[in-house]
Amino acid sequence: MEVYDLASYELLEEAKTRSGIRLDEEVEVYVAGILARLFDGDIYDNAKPLAIAYMESANADNVFKRISGLKTVADGALVLAGLFPLNSRRKNVTVGYFTEIGTNAYSDLSVTKHGAVFYKMTVHFIDVRNCLNTLQDRMYSHNDLRELIQSGYNKSLGENIVVGPW
Repeated sequence: MEVYDLASYELLEEAKTRSGIRLDEEVEVYVAGILARLFDGDIYDNAKPLAIAYMESANADNVFKRISGLKTVADGALVLAGLFPLNSRRKNVTVGYFTEIGTNAYSDLSVTKHGAVFYKMTVHFIDVRNCLNTLQDRMYSHNDLRELIQSGYNKSLGENIVVGPW
């Protein structure tokens, strides 16, 4: 995971540079973690629509399932809205759909034990999405994220373009 962590910070730094958006340090650490999980193939698996996953998670009887589900939905919505906004057309939804679900899921999580970071993600969702949007041109022309990481990602994103498992 260490290589993924380094690559995720480098990718986030590239997004911040391109967008000119400054992010809260805690938000940066959280988003870098999302990117590392994306590199590891461990982000929302798209098995069901986000709205259904959100409703099921928000109404789960088990607290662990509720928190885990909401986090998965929120993080997945951020990745889809930020890095893969063109996927919304294929799914017949708008980027606003992902943004609304993501902010609602983070807001629901903001009342949990570690809610401060989720509150910040709620407040800064659109800034993070816009920051990540600056990388979308690079996201659609690479077939395998792991291939990118294993081939030695090193600050030069030039020809190394990434795409998610969607």
